[in-house]
Amino acid sequence: MKPDYLTPIKAYTVDVVRLVEEYKSVQQHMTDRKRPGTPVLIQKALTLVQDNIDSDILKTLPYTLEIATAIRNTYTFNTVSYRCIMPDTCYSWHTDFSQLCVHIPLITNEGCRFVYEDKAFYMPANGSVYIVNNERPHSFMNGGSVPRVHITFENFGSRPTR
Repeated sequence: MKPDYLTPIKAYTVDVVRLVEEYKSVQQHMTDRKRPGTPVLIQKALTLVQDNIDSDILKTLPYTLEIATAIRNTYTFNTVSYRCIMPDTCYSWHTDFSQLCVHIPLITNEGCRFVYEDKAFYMPANGSVYIVNNERPHSFMNGGSVPRVHITFENFGSRPTR
């Protein structure tokens, strides 16, 4: 069941240190994503699973693959990505096309907030795994001085299996 906004998935906790080590081993493959029509760099991203096909890079990340497999046993998703939101940036107000979104914070700071209506949520990089309602209008901001990195699991087309 999708939450009103976001909520931790209590069945999962991860070893953030291991995930960050694996992220750092491949972060040079991240690609820039700029705000449409501007030179403003909003995020860097690296897709690990696209249309249910694991990338060659994911195959080099054993712990990340283990976590993806575990989450895949509960939820249906077809895309897994590292998303690095740059400091002093925010997204435009939007809704997403994916029907399911799971976030694992890897690197964050107190200036990062997921924003819905008049509510703002901080997701610490403490091993928690979150399910996020991205079908509601929302935005995200990184008001801190360091990039924020999450692994996101998204489903573009079908509902969670449980």
